[in-house]
Amino acid sequence: RMERGWHVMPPELLIEVFAYLPTASLVSVTAVCSWWRSIAREDSLWREVFLNEFHSFVSTAPVCDVLADEYGMIKRGCPTTLAEVVEDFYYELNEVVFSPQGCFYAVAGQGAMICVYESSTRMLFEERDLHNSLGWRSVSSLSFSPDELCLAVRGVKANGKEELATFSICLVESCLHFISRLPSARFAPWFNNQWILAHDVYPMDFRSQVIKSISHLQLYKRHSSKKEALLNPRTVPLMKVYNEHEEIFNLIVSPFVSRRFRRVIEMAKEAAIEEKSLASKMNELNLIDQTVNEETQMDKLKQLLDREELCFECYISRDCERGCECKCHVGRDESLLIYGKHTDDIRSRICFTIVDLHKVHTAIENAENEEKEGRREVEDPTPDDDLYSYLSRHTTAPDHEITLDGRLLHLTISPDYKYLYATVNMTPRSESPLTEIRSFDLQTMVAERSSFYGGLSPFPNTTTPTSANSAFLFSCTEDQVVVWSRVHHGPSLTRLAHPHPVRSVAAHPHAKLLLVASGEQLHIWTPAFS
Repeated sequence: RMERGWHVMPPELLIEVFAYLPTASLVSVTAVCSWWRSIAREDSLWREVFLNEFHSFVSTAPVCDVLADEYGMIKRGCPTTLAEVVEDFYYELNEVVFSPQGCFYAVAGQGAMICVYESSTRMLFEERDLHNSLGWRSVSSLSFSPDELCLAVRGVKANGKEELATFSICLVESCLHFISRLPSARFAPWFNNQWILAHDVYPMDFRSQVIKSISHLQLYKRHSSKKEALLNPRTVPLMKVYNEHEEIFNLIVSPFVSRRFRRVIEMAKEAAIEEKSLASKMNELNLIDQTVNEETQMDKLKQLLDREELCFECYISRDCERGCECKCHVGRDESLLIYGKHTDDIRSRICFTIVDLHKVHTAIENAENEEKEGRREVEDPTPDDDLYSYLSRHTTAPDHEITLDGRLLHLTISPDYKYLYATVNMTPRSESPLTEIRSFDLQTMVAERSSFYGGLSPFPNTTTPTSANSAFLFSCTEDQVVVWSRVHHGPSLTRLAHPHPVRSVAAHPHAKLLLVASGEQLHIWTPAFS
């Protein structure tokens, strides 16, 4: 019994007793008391476990400081076992993607071929030859809608122009139904279940040292049938972004906007309208307490900015009032638009813009009403107006930017939308080729100090994006997939070898499943330990 002194037994005696316990019991004793937990985490107890259970991890560098943490991390389900090799394809595979919740996955191959599978059973829904049906030359990208009932496919037509096609996924018939074709668009992620985000670039028709082109972002209405697409086509202009060097790329739409980030941006916009600094605006709102030190002051400010937003009636009732029409419940349809931008050949930026779709629709309706009533005036640049100032008024500047001291290759967001992973090529600043993966906390908009390293120097296959699930991050070299722990960062856990060059990697957002497109094969990796 604990009151007789078991909780203060000498550590040497406890280690000798724990050494006879099986792994499951060794894990259980950590919950007895804090003293037993500290002794049960002794590396000497876990080294033999690793030798017996984790043969493939013994030779790799440890990621965690304590082997007990290393054991728990690997037990989360790192996919290291090649469960199946799908060899049904007679063409090279280019891309594989999972749906947002992982119910389906799609594969694209050379010759404009696509295949859609059900994830849990790995059953083929349908294989489509878009060269025969749409006259396409190749498929550029695949993207599932957030509700997983529609698939958007971007491809290149025979004349070299790009086109976007949408297909509905019929669960009853286990097949795809063609819906519509949309005009040329460089990127086509889903903005939400109703709208598809498209991006066109218009180069400047004059030479400028400041602005090279204008990116026009617009939304295409999602249709449920081919008839609806023909009778009711709709396009909504979203924003315009000017490009100083190259066009924006790798657009990501996140439904998560942190309270802290949104409130800081709102205060900054109010301060700019009132021609005040952000610090003076915060002082005006009594958000800064000058009587405490800076560290305590910053902690209190963070707590205030992270506080849940409630109106007075909702705060009193602590529940959603049906009759309440405050902004806690209606009038806000926000998303976080993320994209990359190259400042020059060796520097890049990650840009963040909060998009309120409700405000966008309201502004469009007001403009249409003004045009019908003849009250809308078109602004022309005056002779005294600077071109940069004129374009700045008619384009949308990002709400926040993160500057990178390297060339950004691609961006990946975690399944919970809380973390952003940026793959950055540091070769222009380094004598040897080097690629880094950096992690950013989207709740605080701050880069995490620890980085992912080991296995990315050199990094020849820079066109393959990284992929993430709830516990791990996956990237690749020429013919190997490199696996990291999302929580612990540090060196890579393992490398998964493939017989052919790796073209695409997709991790199931929730299950412990990894898909790798390599040559004419689809490799399916699962955990070795349950």
